[in-house]
Amino acid sequence: MPWHNPIEHWELEFANQIKHELPNGFTSNIIVGERRRGKSIFVLKNYAKVYNMVEGLKEEECYFKALDCFIFGPKELAKRVLDNTQNDKIDMMWCIDDATVHFNPMVFFINPFLYALLGGIFDTIGTAVNCLALTCPKKKRLMGGLKHYDDVTTQITKAREGGYERQAKGVSWYTWPDGTPHWRIIYDDRYSCYVPDYIYGPYLEKRKMYLKITNDQFVKLMDQLEQRQNKKNLPGIKILKEDMDQLMQSIDSDIVKVKEDGDGTV
Repeated sequence: MPWHNPIEHWELEFANQIKHELPNGFTSNIIVGERRRGKSIFVLKNYAKVYNMVEGLKEEECYFKALDCFIFGPKELAKRVLDNTQNDKIDMMWCIDDATVHFNPMVFFINPFLYALLGGIFDTIGTAVNCLALTCPKKKRLMGGLKHYDDVTTQITKAREGGYERQAKGVSWYTWPDGTPHWRIIYDDRYSCYVPDYIYGPYLEKRKMYLKITNDQFVKLMDQLEQRQNKKNLPGIKILKEDMDQLMQSIDSDIVKVKEDGDGTV
């Protein structure tokens, strides 16, 4: 088992930015990088750090509160927004994990009404939550309302030290009055993508459950299109289906590994 640095010693600038926006501000962050680079763990650790700084909780409790911030599907997002709107409350943080699987242009073909609803939700998301993070391999495969978000994009790469060490470079995007996009680097964090098995196992189980639901929806849609001989939309759906199959296989193997020796990263 790798050495685990206590939460009090974590130096994470994204967590500091979130804290700065509390309780009435808003920030968003799209975390990108190759698969298994530690994108989700980056968000999990930053959210846990915020709970440690703001509420003074112990590390294990911080981890579980951070995991409760993770959202894995459009219906779960819509439900949380509706609940906060009806009860006039704002949550500190949400993370849309595997965003290109659950929030991609193909959602339109599964449920056009939901796709339109999501567009409106993302335009006013700041009224329901202070921080919204998304994880995905590439921004270009997100649905239109997400891929052009300003705010921050964070690129996750392996650090020179190797092993579990990662580098997170955050870039702030902003638009000039003439419509041209500009950016500047706002942080360059180092962190370990290792987390204890007591939180990694529950995270994998939750992620797998929602991936299976979305996977079943795409299988049903592919069958419907094939029956109608509508080949036009099949390539994009097949690519997403292949992505989900790969994710499901990697999660299954990680779950086994966690049960055996408690190691892994996402």
